[in-house]
Amino acid sequence: MKNLTKYFILIWAVTMIPNLYAEENKVRVELPIQNQTFVYKQNIRLDQLISTVWTNSPSNAPLILPLGFQLFDKNKNAEALELKQKVIERLQYVQKSDDTLAQSAQLLQQQIQHWDVGYRLNISLDYDLVRLFTKNNPVMDGDFELITPIRKESVFIEGLLFKPHSAPLSSTKPLHDYLSDAYLLSSAHQSYVWVIYPDGKYKRVGYAAWNEESINLTPNTSIFIGMDSDTPAWSELEEDIVKLITMRKAQ
Repeated sequence: MKNLTKYFILIWAVTMIPNLYAEENKVRVELPIQNQTFVYKQNIRLDQLISTVWTNSPSNAPLILPLGFQLFDKNKNAEALELKQKVIERLQYVQKSDDTLAQSAQLLQQQIQHWDVGYRLNISLDYDLVRLFTKNNPVMDGDFELITPIRKESVFIEGLLFKPHSAPLSSTKPLHDYLSDAYLLSSAHQSYVWVIYPDGKYKRVGYAAWNEESINLTPNTSIFIGMDSDTPAWSELEEDIVKLITMRKAQ
């Protein structure tokens, strides 16, 4: 009988203690740039989370880029790492199966391996929109990381070029001018690039003489130069790479 009692006590401890701990720590928010962590014992709404950022920002807060705020769900981090691994494996397959694309695929793999990615939530972090509209102000519950990057008056050019680099941002500079100075590889697409905005939105944009689109670039935008191929398989792989860029943690 005593053994049976001990068994039920053990089962209760295993099942209930984690739940009790979770009840005591409903929301945990890490602000790595500020080197701070906040724990709430009840659910909070998104506006309170964002307000915490502004309240605890350093004296250089005006330099923060709200458009570039990144909110990561740490409980789903494995999904982001799984996507990264699948992309790397597909690039490794290209290296083994296609000699003409092997070097380009290896270059992309080397870039991606150094990316620190997380499961980024696709929600608006515009404080005004969040405060004014209930649909933009969800209840938060879980373990989060909120990154608030500094505003940089530059764009980052990466992908199939000799060296990824930042280029000064200019409101009058057309897209092709950024690329003409970038020393693209011969395998780089001659007509299209991907433009990834700091809020996680992205689009494929024409930059050649025959198809150049007028586009507004913002601070902290990335330009990804993909392969000169429009096959469905390669287009799908490139879009997954672009998704990883949106999930890459800003420095």
